[in-house]
Amino acid sequence: MSEQPTPRTLRTRFVTLCQQVLALAVVLAVLTPAARTITMDVRPMPLGGESTVAGAATLSAYVRASETPSVVPAGPVHAKVVSYALGATGRSTFAPRLAARGGTSILTRALPVKNFGAVGVTWAPGQTVRWSGLSVQARTLTAGTWSGWTSLGKDDVSPDAGTAEARDERPGTEALFVGRVDRVQVRVTSTTAVPRGLKLSVIDPGTPTRTRLERPAIDTGRLNGTPGDQQALLRRTTTTTTMTTTTTTTLAASGVTPKPQIYSRAQWGADERMRDASSLHYGDVHAGFIHHTVQANNYTRGEVPALIRADYYYHTQVRGWSDIGYNYLVDRFGRIWEGRYGGVDRDPVGAHTLGYNDD
Repeated sequence: MSEQPTPRTLRTRFVTLCQQVLALAVVLAVLTPAARTITMDVRPMPLGGESTVAGAATLSAYVRASETPSVVPAGPVHAKVVSYALGATGRSTFAPRLAARGGTSILTRALPVKNFGAVGVTWAPGQTVRWSGLSVQARTLTAGTWSGWTSLGKDDVSPDAGTAEARDERPGTEALFVGRVDRVQVRVTSTTAVPRGLKLSVIDPGTPTRTRLERPAIDTGRLNGTPGDQQALLRRTTTTTTMTTTTTTTLAASGVTPKPQIYSRAQWGADERMRDASSLHYGDVHAGFIHHTVQANNYTRGEVPALIRADYYYHTQVRGWSDIGYNYLVDRFGRIWEGRYGGVDRDPVGAHTLGYNDD
């Protein structure tokens, strides 16, 4: 007579199956002619003995982190940008000069930076830019001391070609977060001529006039998948800064990861007038892509909303996109922030993985 599986065994099999399906989805998503090899180690979740105790402690820490209140803006924060033309002559522009070994180079003067600033370089669309022969670098001045030069890499984050969002896009580099510094200087070097319409943008993410101490506004455990239920949840969510020990213990002992709690766009100070709602479109989720910034992870908890606003402004006001490119953003403290508008319950197509955004 065969032995009947226990609830614990069934749960182990279910978790293993989910992990295998996730691994398959990731592998299928990257199987292109220029794909890289991805190795994923899939193992069942431990559900017994000392491993269960350790898992419960980790889960308890995760729950505590998601329930810890954060200082967030009390309303929309207005960011600003100052742009400088590169490769032209005239007031507030920087003309190219011959590089030491041929080609062309541009060096800006030391430019002022306000608040937790960021910089990016863009150029006119419709050009073939050879990245192998192009270098864009920045350095910062703080208390009279210059930093070393940091490269601004090519930004592969982009809307798909042929979409309404891509029509007005300016190609460019990734945004470089320079932080709270006094000045920034940028140099561009090319083995040939520099791209046409080159522009340096210095972004000020703004400062909230008032702040509040809040927990994440969106609890996905209370969403049922019906379009629009996120807005209903936000309307009925009340801010609280405490959590009972009983709730934490119950979630930790259950052995099931609770659905995430997410900070809303309003909680990072999004100025909704910046986005272009008419060019957003929606689809279905088939795979997930994870990006990591090239910046150092030395920012504080309180600086995260400014980082997101800088990305938002760079994507919408400088690059010409409909909205911030990412659906979600996760900071180094493990907090999840809502990115593209409607991202929690409407599946908006992002602008973060060129050629795969619609899938």
